[in-house]
Amino acid sequence: MLKNLFSIFQNLTPTHWIAFAALMVSLVSLNFSILSYLRDRLKLKITAKRYLSEQYPGYIEIKAVNVGRRPIFLIMLWGRERDGAGSGSFLDYEGPGVKLSEHEFKTFKITHLPRGENQYSPTAMNDDDDFIEFDQMWIEDSLGRRHSVPNMTALLFELRVDYKEWCEKTGYWKPVESKNIQESQA
Repeated sequence: MLKNLFSIFQNLTPTHWIAFAALMVSLVSLNFSILSYLRDRLKLKITAKRYLSEQYPGYIEIKAVNVGRRPIFLIMLWGRERDGAGSGSFLDYEGPGVKLSEHEFKTFKITHLPRGENQYSPTAMNDDDDFIEFDQMWIEDSLGRRHSVPNMTALLFELRVDYKEWCEKTGYWKPVESKNIQESQA
């Protein structure tokens, strides 16, 4: 087998060697073109982490990083329940969306008490005034692509448990009895 291969290489003329070298150069060039195409497209890396606090209920921080070379516009943050009911919130009401250029990032907070910019609730109300607690969340870009947030089901469950414990500890949702009701019972 090796003798046959060696005899083929011995019988090659300089024209054959030039053609073989041109083939190698074109394959290397094709490889670099494919790698450049893969790096040049839109690519969003999303991470999520839960934070705890003693004074306030915990929150989930979602970090979206554009690891591609093209700018990307993030339009909406969506959430959905297991049964399919869902809702979304615009990330930028007045503009085309949140622009992320190459290697830029944006953080969003998911908390039960959203107060301020880039803070969103893990719950919503649908058109029938039904309460929705999200089990999944994702970010939608200007091209309509969904970028799911990893581990969000487990993080939202932990956030829900943490919020209920915080409410019980602080009495946040307990009804306040007035003095008139207390005096009439005495």
